Amino acid sequence: MAHVPAAAQPSSLGDRYLVLLSCVLLGYAVIGKGFAYLGLPPLFIGEIALLLGVFVFLRSGCFVAALASVPAALLAAAMIWVLVRTVPFVGTYGVESLRDSVVVMYGGFAFVVTALLIEDARRINTLVRNYGVFVSIYIPVAPLALAVTRYLWEHIPQWPGYNVPLLFVQPTEVAVHLAGAAAVSYTHLDVYKRQGFWCEPCLSSAPMASSRCATASSSCMEASPLSSPRS
Repeated sequence: MAHVPAAAQPSSLGDRYLVLLSCVLLGYAVIGKGFAYLGLPPLFIGEIALLLGVFVFLRSGCFVAALASVPAALLAAAMIWVLVRTVPFVGTYGVESLRDSVVVMYGGFAFVVTALLIEDARRINTLVRNYGVFVSIYIPVAPLALAVTRYLWEHIPQWPGYNVPLLFVQPTEVAVHLAGAAAVSYTHLDVYKRQGFWCEPCLSSAPMASSRCATASSSCMEASPLSSPRS
């Protein structure tokens, strides 16, 4: 049996985590808010991915280097301050305080990814390649997801136990991913050369997202009884 160096183990674990994280981000982008309810409360898919990321982060041995920059130090300080200001009020406000703190605490993903890239810089190519695959899937699906969420949300099944539809994609989310796709397209990735059909759905999604960013989300939320703490 061939001997596997010990140093290869954390590298393999980090690679697997990046694949997991890519799948989680794809789920958030394609399914939207509904994907956030995958899991068992109080541990949903976002929290599970973050906890696994913390384990991978500590195992990488690059946590000091991941914090050795001004933006990283400022983010870490903000996360510590939010944590200090959240814990004393959990008993008073419960889930509401935890929901508000998550907006900043999810910044921990930045440290996880930074540490994994420092551990093995070749992972940058993997991330770029994965994003190319993501775009090739997301761009054709985005117009359909927007249309279904906008016009058929009353007929979308809901998560058991939650007043949240399984599919709920907001125009603001689509606009962010379209901007990312446009930016990456300038790198002339092979995926764009092989799959030029993405231009048509991208052009159809852009006006849908831009025309609805200011009104679609509020209209859907007012017309629907969505009142989940994870909104």
